[in-house]
Amino acid sequence: MGDTWATDIRHFLEEGCLHTDMPTQALNLVLHVGSIVAWMTSRDVAGVERTNVPCRRSPGRKRCGADIEAALEEAGAVISWCCPICGDNGYIRGWQGTQWDRRPSDPPRKPAPLKIIEGLGGQASRKQIRPDERVSVKLTAGDKRIMEELILDPEYMDRLHPSGKGYVGEYTLDDLEDIIGYVAAEANHTTSKKKGRSLDNLYERLLETQRSYDDGSWNDSEP
Repeated sequence: MGDTWATDIRHFLEEGCLHTDMPTQALNLVLHVGSIVAWMTSRDVAGVERTNVPCRRSPGRKRCGADIEAALEEAGAVISWCCPICGDNGYIRGWQGTQWDRRPSDPPRKPAPLKIIEGLGGQASRKQIRPDERVSVKLTAGDKRIMEELILDPEYMDRLHPSGKGYVGEYTLDDLEDIIGYVAAEANHTTSKKKGRSLDNLYERLLETQRSYDDGSWNDSEP
């Protein structure tokens, strides 16, 4: 069963732009739901619509990637969405007037600039690897403790080996997608600021490694 994400896009914006200090997992979430908003507001919709936005979860260590389904609710004020395969779902509020709102307006809305994550290049700059090929990830002792607390597949922990003062993990991009999902979910629910910072840091390093490679299954969802 997937998670339920109650999102108000206004919480991520400052004067119409994304906050410059936004944690990476929060940025990914708003870009994901923003893509759903863009699809739903760029056409006449009636009932549940199948969008072109792929699901970002990886249940069972396999990328879901199913097309998100969405609908307008509460007289069009709220967009509900759901993955028909893994059940990830949510509600989007506060999208009106944002850069993802594609409804006609007078004067036309000007897209606000989006934050760019430095060091994460485009798909063409990623190293090409096989889907079953593993890549190395440098991790600290603190990272290892976090991963142990997340109740990951034991095989993930078996692939951690001591290296200097820390560890090195060997994972496929699907493995990293799965681990990143667990880290993001924990970061979203923790009430500890210290633990939240550690989770954010681990998330960003895992994501940077993942996005340095392409195994042929890459799917970017443009806002």
